[in-house]
Amino acid sequence: MKNNIKNISKVIYLLDNHILRILSKNEIDDRTLNTLTSIRIEYVQEINSIISSRNTREMFDKEYWKSYRKSKW
Repeated sequence: MKNNIKNISKVIYLLDNHILRILSKNEIDDRTLNTLTSIRIEYVQEINSIISSRNTREMFDKEYWKSYRKSKW
C-alpha cells in the first residue's frame, strides 16, 4: 500500500512539474494543459481514496469486525 502511495505521489509530482513548465511558456496550449490537469485530478482522487481506505481499515481492528459480522448475520 505504501508503494502505491509513493508511486502515485511521484506521478503527481511529475505532472505538477510538467504543468508548471507549460504555464511558464509564453504560448499556452489549452488542450494539453486541460488534459494534464484532469489526469492530475484523477491521481489526486486516487491517492485520497487509498489513504481514506487505509485510515478506515486501521480505525477498526479485526476483533471488532468479527463481532460485528456475527451480530449482523
